[in-house]
Amino acid sequence: MKPLIVICSHDAEFYLILSHVLAVDGFTSALASNVDEILHMTTETPVHALVLDCRPDNDMVQSCSRLTQDARTPPWSL
Repeated sequence: MKPLIVICSHDAEFYLILSHVLAVDGFTSALASNVDEILHMTTETPVHALVLDCRPDNDMVQSCSRLTQDARTPPWSL
């Protein structure tokens, strides 16, 4: 099974480009639109890494601290 990378973004183009690059390098990817979806995914399947789209117009920067404090998120994935 290929390693799973969760990409959290509201930008479809960003996700499509990044997921294509990851697929070429042997990874599989999944899209999450918020932290709750990320945490749900981490309970169902092993997640090898998280990519957060931290643009000034979204709340991913604030969400990062929530992810680091949650036991379901491996500390090495951030």
